[in-house]
Amino acid sequence: MNIFRIMKKAHFLSFVLIICYLVGCSHNDETSKQQQLTFTGESESWNVTGYEVAITADSFKAGNGTLTMKTGNEHLADFFQYKIYANLNGEDTLINSSSFSGEADINIAEKTIGSTNGGAYLDENGKPITFDDMRDFYLIVEWQDKGKRDVVKERIDLINNE
Repeated sequence: MNIFRIMKKAHFLSFVLIICYLVGCSHNDETSKQQQLTFTGESESWNVTGYEVAITADSFKAGNGTLTMKTGNEHLADFFQYKIYANLNGEDTLINSSSFSGEADINIAEKTIGSTNGGAYLDENGKPITFDDMRDFYLIVEWQDKGKRDVVKERIDLINNE
């Protein structure tokens, strides 16, 4: 009778271990979920391609796209700047920016968009934002052509191309 009791306990422990394993395997860890999209956009003078955004419960990564001027392989400027915004919680939030000035002959015909990697942006309830929470996603580019006084400014709406 002792053997039957030991076998029952062994079966019960095996059953419990199998259940624990299955529950652990099916557990969906919220911090490991990642949403990733690639964006493009265009304005009168510019094209944006390959701008990537990845969102998890605890991080927000964006960048690595290319900003290309439509006029050709060379366009010299005295000043160049871009800023990328997302409308989060009803407010325009600066996601990434870069600027160049004071250099001799800045060729702005093609610029790689730098990347940013930080903590999650939170909604009004303190939960990490998702792409559904982003109302507008856009890039503002400003430049001053070589030897000119006026600064030109264009907005490029970024659109999910997937």
